[in-house]
Order: sequence, then C-alpha cells, then structure tokens
Amino acid sequence: MITLIAGIVSLDGSAPERSQVSAMLDAMNPQGREQMREVAALGPALFGAISMAAGGAARITAPRIQTTENEIFVADAMIWDREAMQAARESSDSDWIAQIVRCQGLTGLADLNGDFAWAKWNGETLQLARDHFGTRPLQFTARPGKWLAFASLPGALLQTGMASRELDADSLVRCVQGSTPEPGRSYYAEISTVRSAHITTIGTDANATAERYWRVPIHPRLSFDTDPAEVSAEMRRLPDQAVRRRLPDKGSAAGHLSGGIDSTPICALAARAVRDDGRRFLAYTFQERQADFDFDLVDEEPYVVEAAAREPNIDHMPIYDQGEFKNYLDGFDLDIFDLAGDRAPERQVLATTADKGAETLLSGWGGDQMASFHPIGYLAEMFVHGRWLRCHRELLRVKRTRLRHGMRATYPGLIYYMIVMMLLPERWRARLGRLTGRHLNELVAREAFVSAHRAKCELAGEPGFPPHFRTFEWRRAEAERWFIAYRLELFAQLGAPYGVRYAYPLLDLDLVRYVMSLPGWFLAHDGGYRTLLRNAITGLVPEKVRQRSVKLFPFPLSAIRMAEQIGALDARLATIDPGGSAADIIDAAGLRAALSRDVVAPDAMWRIVRDHAGRGEQYYMPAFRYLDAVQLAIALEQYDREYGTASRSVAQ
Repeated sequence: MITLIAGIVSLDGSAPERSQVSAMLDAMNPQGREQMREVAALGPALFGAISMAAGGAARITAPRIQTTENEIFVADAMIWDREAMQAARESSDSDWIAQIVRCQGLTGLADLNGDFAWAKWNGETLQLARDHFGTRPLQFTARPGKWLAFASLPGALLQTGMASRELDADSLVRCVQGSTPEPGRSYYAEISTVRSAHITTIGTDANATAERYWRVPIHPRLSFDTDPAEVSAEMRRLPDQAVRRRLPDKGSAAGHLSGGIDSTPICALAARAVRDDGRRFLAYTFQERQADFDFDLVDEEPYVVEAAAREPNIDHMPIYDQGEFKNYLDGFDLDIFDLAGDRAPERQVLATTADKGAETLLSGWGGDQMASFHPIGYLAEMFVHGRWLRCHRELLRVKRTRLRHGMRATYPGLIYYMIVMMLLPERWRARLGRLTGRHLNELVAREAFVSAHRAKCELAGEPGFPPHFRTFEWRRAEAERWFIAYRLELFAQLGAPYGVRYAYPLLDLDLVRYVMSLPGWFLAHDGGYRTLLRNAITGLVPEKVRQRSVKLFPFPLSAIRMAEQIGALDARLATIDPGGSAADIIDAAGLRAALSRDVVAPDAMWRIVRDHAGRGEQYYMPAFRYLDAVQLAIALEQYDREYGTASRSVAQ
C-alpha cells in the first residue's frame, strides 16, 4: 500500500475549500484506482491523504491525519523497524512517526528507520520533511499572501493551479549538463522539493528554510584486525533483515533482477522469505531478444536465468524493449519530465506488477553508494594507519585486476592516484592536476549543449569532496549526493499511479550504520571492488553472478537502434523552433554536430557490438551521453504544444 499526501495553508484569512484538496488527491490517482482518503482541517490548514494498493481494496488501510488543539499532522510513512513500533504498542505508521516527531524531535527523526514524508502545521509554520535518503517524495509551493501548498507528486500542484508551469531555466540547464535539477528544486520555477534528511520550515511570510536532521554516519568502530568471517556474517544477516522488513505480510511481492551483485541477493532472500508461507516472488528482468541475432550479447539473460532457477518460487518476468529506439522519444510526462509511453521498460514493469497485485517492488538501487560501494581512498587509509605491507600487496592486486580488464595500470601510477593525490590538500591537488594534466576522480566529460546566452549560467553546485583526506568523509560525500534522492524521488513518482511502492533494502539504516563503521579495506580488497558483499553472498547466488565484473546497460542493441535511426533523430532536432522553450535552453546545432561525430554507420555498429560480445564485453556508445539533452529538447517541444509558447515564461 502507498499513501500520498497533500495540503493547503491559507495565508489570506480565508478557509481552504475541501474541493481544492480533493482535486489535489484526484490528480495523484490518474488511473482511478481503488482508494481510501481522509481530509481534515485546523484553522487555515486543510490536509488530505489518499491510500492505494496494487492488491486492491482488501490491501488498503484508511490513511490517518492527526489533529490536536494546536497541530495538524499527516504522513506518508512505512516504518521498517516494526519491533520498536510493537514495543510501543503502536500499529499505525503515521501515528508512530507523529509521536516520534512530537516527543523526540530531530533526534528521534534521525534514528527512525523507515521511508517517510510528512507535513505539520502548528498555527505559525508549516514543516515538511523527507526520510534519510529521499525514498518518499514531497514537493511544495508558496505564494506570498495567498497560500502554502504541498503534495507528494508535482501533478497535484500543477494540475490544480496551486503552482504555475513556469519553467526553471537553471534546473533545465543543469539537466543538460548533469542529469538532475538543482538540489531542492524542480523543473518548474514555483515548485521546490523537500531535500532528503532535511526539515523545511515555511512561515506565514512564505519564506522557507531547511535544516538537516541526519547525515550519513562516519565514525568507524571496527578495526583493521576485526575477523573478516564475522564481518561477512553480519553483512549476510543485515541485508536479510532489511529484505524481510520490506516484504508485505500478505499478497505478492516483486523485485528487479538484473543479474548483478546488488539485485540478485535481494531477490534470492525475498524469494526464500515468502516461500515459507507459500507465496511466489515476481522477478523482473530487462532483456534483449536473443533470437534476433546469431551471437551472444553481454546482457542480463544468462545471469538472471541461472539465478532464478535456483529459487523454485521465483516467477521470472522478462521485459523486452518493445520496439524501435524512437519509442524512447515519443512522449513525456511533463509533470516529472520523464518518458510517458507504456512501452518504456520501467512502466511495463509497474503495469505488470500492479496487475499481479504486488504492491512492493524491491530494488538493489543505492547499493553502489553504500552497501557495496567502492570505498574511495581505501589504500590511502591503509597507508595512513601504518598498514604498509598490506597496502603494497593490495596495490599489486589492483594492478593485476586492472590489466586483466584492459585498463592501463602501473605501480607508480597507482601510488600517485590512489595514495599521493588522496593525501594532498585540495589546493595542492588542483595545482598538481594542472601541472600534470591528471586529476583525481576526473568526471566523464559531458558536452554543454547550452544556448549561448545561458552558457555561462552560474549554478549552485553541491559541496565537493572534503578539502583533505578523510576516507569516511569521502564516502559520506558520495552517499549524500543529490543524484541519489533525485532518482529515488523519480521512482516513487513513477510507481505512485500504479499503487506500487519501491523499497531499497541496501539503504536500510541498520545496514548503512554497519557499513560505515568498517575500514574501507573490508569493502574492497584482493584487487577487486565490492569485495565485502561478494564474500557475504557466497552460496546465496550463482558463482557466475558473484564473480561478475562486466555490467553496463540492459539493452545492448540500443546502440544499434540509435545508429540505424540517427537520420530521423537529426531531422527531428533540425525542426526545433528557434523561438521555443527548447532553443532557449539547448544549442540544437551543437547537439546535432556531436551526434553526427560520435554515431557510426549501422554496419560498423553491428561489427563493433559483435566484436565486443565475442570478448564478453558490452560496448557503450559515446553518443548515449547526449540522450539527456535530446530527450529534454523533445520534451520542451511537447511542452510548447500542450501549454503554448505564447504563455511560456522561462524563469530568468
């Protein structure tokens, strides 16, 4: 079951009308699914909540809005620490989180193990908060002298007129340059996003301030000398606990099975857990149709088929790319600027999941950042702690591993990148990088296809890595990046209309705390990355999966489809209206030139893919890095058609 929330606080002395909140709730249920709703008022505040479930009416519990003499509180919450709730004799997730907020404040919220978004009005301020990683979505808008409004989904604000569709140019430019909006902002100028692990407070003057209530912990408790067997055992127990907590107590459950070392153990653990009471587990896989060609691609099929065969109660559900490359460019959901067509693979998964009554979709997403994260600076950490012999041996293993994968690696070069550069202060690193042309963790270059008058747009970036070496702070910086919360928010927005909740066992707080207590050596050693999780899942997944090192994207033939249809794509970009929204953000001519430069002829593309497949590798097409800009250009053209360029106003 999922719960979505919305509300209005009137600032002009009038009482909000119930029909306004009802319209916001209706906008968040576009498919007209069975629902239960609640609306409650306190003074100028009117809050609402709607509950839906893919399993139908029998799986829906009425949402609860808590009101006292001075406060009104509503939450979209799923608490994973059920033991604490039971000890407190509390059965309602929203009541429990309201009690935590009321009695324990920020400290209690920081320790609350769950996915949540909540809103509270106390007569003077509106408070909004999201969980630690941003699993549940929450947006808001403020119109001075008129109203404050919030909702789980932006459509509730956009479709009811609580916020206009005026575009946010800075966020759109950032999307072209880096795939996400500005942290805390959306693609619309009047809609802001509550940041993960933050409480946002909005006063009657419509001014908003945000306060962080939790950070990824960075205080190590375990030493280098901890028994690795004990660490592996705990690393096996905690994901199992996290999976079991997230499985519904009744009905079907589902998950993404990619054949990687994050999703495969999650699906295996879930299948074993539901097998105890005779239930089936639905495992979704993105696959190419192997019958269409005469060689073996490096896709997900060989890994997932073997993994699914090990668990007798897994129903394997392959999801195929339902057509040509152009289907990814046909239409967009302009509330969230994402693909809207029912042929989009993720929407196929959601539709099938909902039809089969599975209300929870488990995902291994987030594992790269936390549970199986490659610990930046772990060799420098060993060096600083005097583990020089172990550091030397690990450098040799890393060198062999990289050479085996066709990467350049010399012993002096590894010392330079993985130790020396890590230990230098930031200003020295930058200076040395300029002198040598070699930079630490240099990002993959992404072309800036931004219109000339916006090319020098100043964007407020996220804080970078710490100014000097501290391994745990580096790991925290990676785990707290806005990209994580943005992706989780997008998944939640995609799943909500289907009554499906995404859940992420590898972002469980107990697991995160444990992983962050470990020296980096435990997470990556013996010359390999993600070593701790690989060791912990021995015997749980096929050895082919456990040792897998090549995993890029699920549809390798997309590169060929793009090459075959580059002419049509170029023609479409050539028609971009020079006076429209797309041209205001994107340099279409530069984008077309880059595509022409990086896309090879279809016959050559087939040879490249075949050659890489013969070596057990995937080929990543350079032009793929331009797709964000391509899709945004087409989405903005759709925006102009649906809302009219005459009334268009891009925020300056």
